[in-house]
Amino acid sequence: MKARIILMSVALLCSVNAVLAQGRYGADSVNCIRNFQLYRDYTKQNNLMEAYPFWVETMNTCPPTVSENMFIEGARILKYKIDQAKNVPEEQAGFVDSLMNLYEERAAHYPKSRPAAYGFKAVDMMRYKPAEKKAIQETFIKAIDEGREKADVVTMVLALQKTIDLCKENEIPAEEVIEKQICRRSSER
Repeated sequence: MKARIILMSVALLCSVNAVLAQGRYGADSVNCIRNFQLYRDYTKQNNLMEAYPFWVETMNTCPPTVSENMFIEGARILKYKIDQAKNVPEEQAGFVDSLMNLYEERAAHYPKSRPAAYGFKAVDMMRYKPAEKKAIQETFIKAIDEGREKADVVTMVLALQKTIDLCKENEIPAEEVIEKQICRRSSER
C-alpha cells in the first residue's frame, strides 16, 4: 500500500514538474519566442506577407495565453491574406474561416475581450460573409450581451440595424425587434 502511494506521489510530482517546466511559452519555448518576435517585428514594419508564416508558427507552438496581441495582430494579418487571395475564392474562404475562428479563440482565452472579439467578428462577417445576415445579427447581439452595460455604441447601432433589416426581409417578426432591442435592455437594469 505504501509503495502504491509513493509511486502515485512520484507520478504526480513528475506531471507537475512537466507542466511547470513548460512555463509561459510552452513546451517548445525557443521556437515560440523566436517566431513570436519575428512575426511581431514584421508586423511593426507593416510587412504582413513576411509576418504571416511566423504568426502561423507562433499560433501552433505558443500557448494562446502568451499574448492577446497574437489574436489582435493575427486578425490584421488574416485580413491582409484575405485581400491578397481575392482571385482565388477557395483560398480566400479558408482565410475568412480562419479569421472567424481566431475571434472565437480570442473570446475563449481572453474573457474580458469577448465583447470586442464578437463585435469585430460581426463587422468582418458583414464584410466577408454578407449573405449570413441572421448569423451577423446574432453575433452582434452576443457582443452586446457580453459587454452588458459597457457595450460599444457602434455595436449596438449595428445590431439594431441588422435586426431591422431582418424584420424588413420578413426573417424575424417585428415583435422580436422590440424584444431584442428594447425589452432586453430595460430588463437588465
